[in-house]
This record gives sequence, structure tokens and C-alpha cells, in this order.
Amino acid sequence: INASLWDPTRKAYADSLHEDGSLSPVSSQATNAALIIYGAVPEERGRILAARILAKDKELLHYGSPYGLYYILEMLDRFGDVDNIFKIVRERWGAMVLAGDTCTWETFAEFGYDDWPTRSRCHPFAAYVAKYMAKYMLGIIMLEPGYQRFRVDPKPPKGITFCHGAVPTAKGLIRVGWENRGGVVDLMVEHPAELQRVL
Repeated sequence: INASLWDPTRKAYADSLHEDGSLSPVSSQATNAALIIYGAVPEERGRILAARILAKDKELLHYGSPYGLYYILEMLDRFGDVDNIFKIVRERWGAMVLAGDTCTWETFAEFGYDDWPTRSRCHPFAAYVAKYMAKYMLGIIMLEPGYQRFRVDPKPPKGITFCHGAVPTAKGLIRVGWENRGGVVDLMVEHPAELQRVL
């Protein structure tokens, strides 16, 4: 990948290699983010590309749907960039909530149709952001399949001072609630007896 798809003039990976051996003229945010999360990019180069993606560098084709954004959010998750994950989630999924929807959209509002903000207002793939809610807001980390063993360690973005919610498991719900009271975090965890919480 590094030998065949890296374009030194663009300082980014091309989206494809044509049959004649030439590089695609397109380098997209999603492709470059995917290469970072799957470990194909040297660490330093990955961090530089991540910064360009976050800066909305015009040299990199922008995403148009939650599917393309998935790779960017996973890239940020790999780097533990909680604040930027939730900045994007607030903006993109917040628009869905503000539109009065309780389901996630197929595309974002700038790609809407007539008076509709998107061509499908009930598209389940975009619900993947629930992963970041569980992992960072509630802090529920699965240590063994099925949450047989799990840890609770909330790492919310700046400005969030309380949260409560639950993650379903085959044995029942893991419920977490916490509140930051002047730097002291009051944490409550309830879980099925068959599951082991690791402290």
C-alpha cells in the first residue's frame, strides 16, 4: 500500500491504482482514515493525515454519509481523541435530533432531497455512534465477549458533567450513572450477578 498508493505530491494515499498503473486523481478522507485504522500507515504519517482530515483539507475528498464518517471516527477512536469524536457527533447526529427524528439518517443534510434532509431517515448503520456513547460517556469497556468481564471508566468530552445509561447484554443490562461534583465523580454501577466488573 505504501509503495503503490502513496502520492508524494499530494502527501496522501490515492483511492485506487488504475489498470495502467497510474494513481487515481482522488484521495479521500475516508480512504486515508481507513488505512490509518487498519495499521497500513506509519504512525507519524497517520497523525499528520489525521490532522489534515480534521482541518477539512481541500486536497482530500470529504465524506458524504455516516458510512464515510465511520472511518474518520474510528481513526479518532484509535488516537483516543474523545473531544473531536463528540464534536462531530454533536454536529452531525445533533442535526438528526433537532429535525425531530429518533432514527439515524442515510446521508447528511447537505445531500438532502427536495424538502427532505436525507433520502432515508431510518438507516440503521449510522447508529454505530452508540459505541462511542457506551465507551466514553458511560465508560463501559468489554474485557471478555458478552461483557462476561467488564470495566467502567468514563472519559467524557469536555463540558459533560453527568451521564446515565445502559448497555444490553445476554444476561441483562449493565447500568451506569455518574456525576462530576466539583472534581469528585459520584459513580453508580448496576449489573447482572453473572457478569464480573473489574475494578
